[in-house]
Amino acid sequence: MSQASRFDRADFDARYRDPGVATGTPADEPWGGARTDKPLWVWPISAAHLLRVGESVLAQRRGKNRPHKGIDLFAAAGVAVQSASAGQVIRVVDGRKSSHPGLRRAGLFVDVAWHTWVLRYLHLGSVAVRAAQPVRAGETIGKVAAAKTSGLGAVTHLHFEVRRGDYARATRDYGEAVDPLRLLPARRA
Repeated sequence: MSQASRFDRADFDARYRDPGVATGTPADEPWGGARTDKPLWVWPISAAHLLRVGESVLAQRRGKNRPHKGIDLFAAAGVAVQSASAGQVIRVVDGRKSSHPGLRRAGLFVDVAWHTWVLRYLHLGSVAVRAAQPVRAGETIGKVAAAKTSGLGAVTHLHFEVRRGDYARATRDYGEAVDPLRLLPARRA
């Protein structure tokens, strides 16, 4: 089976056509669109290791009584996870044995700041970065965990989120979820 035959054509086509998004940057850029040196975004899992693209941002996740605030990228355990953009690691959290259900669901995760946005990488088996460390787009930040060892997922995958702000204690949540497919470069079969 060829690599391309494992994907639905829609997984590779650009989801939105406006110019700000087609470049892999948000249409409502944090710097107000005035900068011309737009950052290069990359997929957190390389095409060679990406088995399939799962659910993206949903108000109500199928079979669950809660929203889905990111995208599931299915890959084998141990596959490298790379930073989707340049930024700075703001936290590395190991929630695998936490008494807090939300942290247990997230497992081992890394949050990276990009301007006022936060890129979140959940269900990691190991990490290769530390808090306050700058990262480049494409730099390895960790590896995908085996099923049910980092979060509750029965199938190995990376849960990747893009949020419009960092965690706020008042709301007990991060900023608004943005569909990562709007920001990542289009993939071609």
